[in-house]
Amino acid sequence: MAQKNILNQVKTATGYDTLYPLTPYQIHQAKSVTGDGSNYAITIDLPAENITVPIIISFAPNVANLANCTISVNGLASKPLYINNAPSFANALSTTDICLVQYDVNGTMASVIR
Repeated sequence: MAQKNILNQVKTATGYDTLYPLTPYQIHQAKSVTGDGSNYAITIDLPAENITVPIIISFAPNVANLANCTISVNGLASKPLYINNAPSFANALSTTDICLVQYDVNGTMASVIR
């Protein structure tokens, strides 16, 4: 059976607006995480062209982060990683952490959700 990607949408007076995908089945698990701590390159199953709204990604860092690190998903633009509304500081994330990150391809940053 073919699988179809469906975005959450709500009808408005001017058409349809896409909603933030915040339901549990829309939390995307990282398939791979690479990087040197200054940038985490994450791969998920959702194709890059379908990442049009903020998504939530679960991942375990492969190395501890450096200060002001960034995150990239499926080769899309790198975004500064923020923790508690501030730029990330060194060793805020370790290899024993499981992180939930809100990645906004259209925004200016990605935020760790704690």
